Amino acid sequence: MRKLWVIIKREYLTRVKKRSFLLTTIAVPVLIFAFYALMFFLALGGGGSSTKQIAVIDETGYFKQQIPNSKSIYFSYPNVSLDSLRSTINESEYNGILYIPELDLYKVNDNIKYYSDDKLGLGSKDYIQDKLRAKIKNLRMEQQGIDRAILDSLEVNFQLSEVGINSKKDDDIASELLSLIGYVIGFALYFVLIIFGTMVMRGVKEEKTNRIVEVVISSVKPFQLMLGKIVGISLVGITQFLIWGAIFYISYITVLPVLFTKMNIDPAAMEAAGTSAQAMEDLDGAEKLLVSLANYGGYGKLLLSFVFYFLGGYFIYASLFSAVGSAVSDDTESQQLTLPVMMPIILSLAILPTIFNDPNNVLAVWSSIIPLTSPVVMPARIPFDPPMWQIIASAVSLIAGVLFFVWLSARIYRTGILMYGKKVNLKEIFKWIRY
Repeated sequence: MRKLWVIIKREYLTRVKKRSFLLTTIAVPVLIFAFYALMFFLALGGGGSSTKQIAVIDETGYFKQQIPNSKSIYFSYPNVSLDSLRSTINESEYNGILYIPELDLYKVNDNIKYYSDDKLGLGSKDYIQDKLRAKIKNLRMEQQGIDRAILDSLEVNFQLSEVGINSKKDDDIASELLSLIGYVIGFALYFVLIIFGTMVMRGVKEEKTNRIVEVVISSVKPFQLMLGKIVGISLVGITQFLIWGAIFYISYITVLPVLFTKMNIDPAAMEAAGTSAQAMEDLDGAEKLLVSLANYGGYGKLLLSFVFYFLGGYFIYASLFSAVGSAVSDDTESQQLTLPVMMPIILSLAILPTIFNDPNNVLAVWSSIIPLTSPVVMPARIPFDPPMWQIIASAVSLIAGVLFFVWLSARIYRTGILMYGKKVNLKEIFKWIRY
């Protein structure tokens, strides 16, 4: 046991003390935070978006002072002809001319034109088209004697609420948010398992290539060496997660009030929306998303499932990657043997989209129980409250999978770590397992 602890300590300290560890531990959350901060900044109208002054030449008389301005488009209605304005557009304050000729309201109007040397962005073009369509629709209703208020009263707007039959749901949260949370967790675990598993494989292969392992094996058993390396690197990953969690929590409590102020969101309204459906209806899309995130009560369960499935998945794949690292001597061989190990992780990522359409489909259920795919798939299903028997079956299967694959990898490791100069294939590895 003392020797195992020495190996774990060595693997942990040699990686934690590296500059690369400090850089990735600090840089990764900072870059992620900066990326999403930039997205919010741009979504809220930041980035110095330019405004356009558009002159409207309306020969119908229907649209004068009838097209509302947006945050980036301002409409003016000069009393001049199209030809006159086109000849002086470069000296004027206008960026473009919206020309509306005489129209037949009941035909396709493809003769409305926009004159400018600068192209309209897709958003600006869609905005102008939508406003013109809405105005033409209103004009048609007026000519047909249809009361706009009556028509508006016939519009049906509702949101389907999901209520549990045999279990109480504490959080009425949109399925879109659940999908987002599940996808982020599943995608994060996909990358974490590959990154740390590959780290174990490279460490084993380097020690074998440098023949350092021959000296170490003289004093410890191969299984102790493999297990110590796996546990030591897992502690490196846990250390990074703890630091990242602290950074994200500090960023959350610091930036969220600033974001509320920027978006004019009242925290009192958020609290009311957590218990009042009517208050929720009064919020717009961005506010609803923030309210749902703030009032979602399942973060503790998500955190526990993330840690459990990370550790279980890590021990499975780290042991398999260490077996691959012990069996090969160059990168070409490692690439051939790594692909079968990575296939279940890649398959897990491909299964994630099916969960968002139907979290209880047959493929999702069984892949969340099989230990090679459950570390990615089950945490993505947790936000959708899968049946308890599936969670228990998944957890038991994962623990059994950890024991089996660590044992299996140890049998490969004990032979492969001291074998040199022989090209290894899957048939040869199966022989090592039977020794």
